[in-house]
Amino acid sequence: MQLTYEILSHRNDFLHPHLNIEDLTKVKAAELGVVGGFLSLQILKDHTLLLERESAETYGRLVRWTDKKMKERILAGFQHLPHEGLLILEIQDNLYSFLVNWCQALLQDIEIATIWRLSIEPEPPLLVKTSDNTTIASIAMETPYRLTSKLDFNRLRAVVTAKRLSAEDYIHDLREDPGIFADAMMEASDHRIDRVLDDEGKASSSIGTPAFWEDVTRHVVADAYSDIISWDIISKQLERKYAALIHPQNGLPEEFLRELLSFQKVLEFIQTGPRNNLTQVLPASLPFRHKFHRLSEISVCGEATQRVGKGVSKSEDLMIQLFEIIFTPEKLATISSPAIMDEIKHMIEHDLELKAKITPLVSRVLSDLGLILRLGHELDLYLPWATGFPVDMETHKDWLKNDLRDRCSVLYRTEQYITSAFESLKALGDPTDERYHYPCDQRRTKKITEAMQSAEGKLDYFWTKLDFEYRRLSRRALNKSVGHIFTNIRTVERTPDWIAPTRPARVFPKSLQASTIPQFSVSDPISNFVAPQEKIKPKTRGPPTPSVSIVEAPSEVPPSKPKERIYKLKARALKVFKVLFFQPSESNIPGDLPWTEFKYAMVAMGFSVHKLDDSVCQFTPPSTDEYEGKHGIQFHEPHSPGSTAKIFFHVARGIGRRLKNTYGWHGGMFVGE
Repeated sequence: MQLTYEILSHRNDFLHPHLNIEDLTKVKAAELGVVGGFLSLQILKDHTLLLERESAETYGRLVRWTDKKMKERILAGFQHLPHEGLLILEIQDNLYSFLVNWCQALLQDIEIATIWRLSIEPEPPLLVKTSDNTTIASIAMETPYRLTSKLDFNRLRAVVTAKRLSAEDYIHDLREDPGIFADAMMEASDHRIDRVLDDEGKASSSIGTPAFWEDVTRHVVADAYSDIISWDIISKQLERKYAALIHPQNGLPEEFLRELLSFQKVLEFIQTGPRNNLTQVLPASLPFRHKFHRLSEISVCGEATQRVGKGVSKSEDLMIQLFEIIFTPEKLATISSPAIMDEIKHMIEHDLELKAKITPLVSRVLSDLGLILRLGHELDLYLPWATGFPVDMETHKDWLKNDLRDRCSVLYRTEQYITSAFESLKALGDPTDERYHYPCDQRRTKKITEAMQSAEGKLDYFWTKLDFEYRRLSRRALNKSVGHIFTNIRTVERTPDWIAPTRPARVFPKSLQASTIPQFSVSDPISNFVAPQEKIKPKTRGPPTPSVSIVEAPSEVPPSKPKERIYKLKARALKVFKVLFFQPSESNIPGDLPWTEFKYAMVAMGFSVHKLDDSVCQFTPPSTDEYEGKHGIQFHEPHSPGSTAKIFFHVARGIGRRLKNTYGWHGGMFVGE
């Protein structure tokens, strides 16, 4: 009885999740209520509850099916079964009562009985300027207030484009920077299922073997190339126009319907990658590893682990339960993934202890999966037609199968060739023997220079070997096979030979060194940056006297290049760019860069900063001619939350390279005011 009372007491929480601010992002909460037993449904077969084109007396009328078309309209989403219609009626009754009471409280000086006689005034203007650079969280918050029959991917298109560019930059970093390459391998090895203890309390005996490192390296490389191909496929589908204006009572045109079904099928296929990765990296991450044990064989559901312990808090235990739903296809069949993902992100964002346990790798996988699910959810909200998508999928299954094969053929072939190529590489990517040690954060001496060159040479050999094996199998080099996706093929930069200084190196005061970046201050105004004005020499002579025509020989001097723009910044922002574009010397070493200082410097350059989800921040350039055609760029916030978060120098070095490649920046462009 007590349990039944508890369940019924939460009924309205699932019927009206959007009537309280805390639950605005809990989409599809009615499904949570149905699955959890909070909303009981009594099914009446062969009947329809009419909720359309009816008068007040007949709205909600129960009608028995008289022909096959009535059932087809229910399957297509244009009508409702009785148990669904009753829930809709209850929600409408409570919602409209709430709105009427709210209006009465707001318009208490007006007689309600005569309010219908008043003229309708135009809507007031928005108090804030709208922007396309909307965060994923705000899109979820706005979902209940948008027209479901309007499909608009504009706000998510920029996020997907930035994701694709980030995936491209990551591949360049893996090929160019031994430090980033080694970090990626170590991070992946720390999140392997092999490290989860089995029933006997032992980790896998394969850890550290050549086969182990071959598997780790293969997954890192394959995931990197799969990411850029996947985001490119999604990006191209988003470039299509989905703005058809169709009356909700009419069906979709055949060609338009196929485009939507194709997009949904692509999203379902691509999300399996990050979802499978999440089932591996979360249980294997150090903060959660002790709560799982490794199964001796993969289960029928595809699970490699099973939970054995509860969380240290209610929120942690609930979060693990939600993750287990994502891990289990059978459970996902009864509840939507976006609803689960929104709840997980909400819990992580509002619980600092929980957030600290989410490792950077888990956070990145969550971010990728969350964005793909959000795109799919936009299709789910395209009502009433989305209700009939499952039936339409079955009708067009043969066409969809061929379409998916054609769209994702590059993805499939690349993964297959990479897997085969690594059979010859073995443990060549193993970083534990210090072969990829890259001391770029130390004072530049002959010894350090030679160590950096040695690591770069070994990394070049790794990629040369992989490209050779890949070309042997596919007749094309790995980068060539996806070259049509890259927006810019960067040249790999290598450390030049050591040249002994001929004079004592200049020692800068500590106040100018990058390692002494001041703490972020809200009161410190952000500087304006201006381009230098061209100096014009005043004339001292009179105008030239006209004479006979003189034919001047064409000038041999080539036209001068336009002057490079110089940015004048305050000392605080300038020090950030000195770290990002650090010039190595024997007497100076860089310091780590506080995350708040990096954001401050980017804002000083006119960029807007938007927290997308988890650890991802998007930096969007200003709408000026200088950045015309330039996309935003994404960076992951360092794992330590708050003002203590710092960007390690070797990571800051990679950020500088990405900024140079994307916007053409370099250290000589930034000067003090």
